[in-house]
Amino acid sequence: MGDGQQTQLARTLDVARGRLAEMERQHQELGEAIAELKEQIGDGEERIASASTKSA
Repeated sequence: MGDGQQTQLARTLDVARGRLAEMERQHQELGEAIAELKEQIGDGEERIASASTKSA
């Protein structure tokens, strides 16, 4: 492998590592958002169930 190819590969790997880090950060944020939404849905379902038993 020539110097130019090695330099290009090293740069490609740097870019790939940066992209991976960004994707992992987004994955964590998405996981947190999903957990929060599930909690909100559960709360809403409980409120509906509670309101149904009170009006019955």
